[in-house]
Amino acid sequence: GFKGLTTASQAVLAGIYDSNHDIDQRILDVIAQWQMPVEVKELGHLKMEMSVDSYVRYWKKAREDTSCYPSALSFASMKAGAFDQQIASLACMLTRIPLVAGFAPSRWKRCLDVMILKKSGVTDLSSLWTIVLFPVDCNYAFKHVGREMMKVAERTKSLAPEQYGSRKRHKAIDLAVNKALTFDILRQMKRTGAICSNDAKSCYDLIGHTQASLSMQRVGVPKSIINCLFTTLQDAMHQVRTGFGDSKESYGGSAWLVPNHGIGQGNGAGPAIWAVVSTPLLNVLREKGYGFEGVCPISSTYLQFVGYAFVDDTDVIQSLLLDN
Repeated sequence: GFKGLTTASQAVLAGIYDSNHDIDQRILDVIAQWQMPVEVKELGHLKMEMSVDSYVRYWKKAREDTSCYPSALSFASMKAGAFDQQIASLACMLTRIPLVAGFAPSRWKRCLDVMILKKSGVTDLSSLWTIVLFPVDCNYAFKHVGREMMKVAERTKSLAPEQYGSRKRHKAIDLAVNKALTFDILRQMKRTGAICSNDAKSCYDLIGHTQASLSMQRVGVPKSIINCLFTTLQDAMHQVRTGFGDSKESYGGSAWLVPNHGIGQGNGAGPAIWAVVSTPLLNVLREKGYGFEGVCPISSTYLQFVGYAFVDDTDVIQSLLLDN
């Protein structure tokens, strides 16, 4: 299934699946990593409810000139509504209902593709960065899902320790220092090692919905939220903004036999989704014994890691293993 909500998907999360011999072993290794951790199971059914207080706090801090899909609702109107308790409560409830009920409002199924420059003056199509503008309340709902998902993932230690992106109290500079220290150890110990610096191309646009759904459910995201999120993305009609204005024609939508995958640059849940999607891949490498092994000289703490990941920028390292 394209939403990861079928019986087969639930069997994968439970760790029950048919290891068909026709399936590549490397794929089976990833499937095994989608089993829901015991710590997440023990939390029971998670609601990930949206409170009015958190809703008001967010919109009062929001910048009213932030872009979104052009409609009657904008960041300015949402911010203004947050200063009235009655309006804020009603708006919060209307935003929360699709997540709880598990459906995608028709108004949310509209988005606008905007191409922006990566480098000043370079207008080649291959050098442009396409972001997707979602309706303002829709993207707030996505951000809420991403925040709540990361809270559970951090509490249950369900994220790969190599992944620093989108996580609180994790900084890119720490990864740079760790990489320099790793090279120092390799030189001092005269150990062989190699590193592959990889930047995933268009990472958010190439995320498969089934894989994303399983990765999100693995850390406890309810099925209703999964159905709301991916129905919105798969049924969305995309308009395109150019120098001549916004196109009247659109592409995508439920008419396509195979839905348009990817979660869209600008999706509020995007960074969190990438964190949970990349975790099974990093876990596979570590469990297979790849990466770097070391022992701290003072504390004698044993270390094993497979690289340094900050969102899609991932340096994968391999060195000779320590002698037993």
